Amino acid sequence: DGTPEPRYLGLAAAIAEGRGQLFLRFGKTPDAVPFLEQGIALRKAEAAAGGTPPPLSIAIAYVNLTGALHRMGQPEKALEYNVLA
Repeated sequence: DGTPEPRYLGLAAAIAEGRGQLFLRFGKTPDAVPFLEQGIALRKAEAAAGGTPPPLSIAIAYVNLTGALHRMGQPEKALEYNVLA
């Protein structure tokens, strides 16, 4: 039916999260944000497809995204995500 298997969604999420973390480590916070957001979306899709994301993975992804947004001077947007963590 064209729907990706949960394990592939989880793999894609891990890759996106890893890329986001690399950008954060190299001080390229604005470049990290799209990958962190993508990781969250993929983890949600993994769960919706019947997969089981690692415990706390979505919460940790939200915390990472919140921190990145705060460092970029976007505290209001960071708070929106922080509530979801």
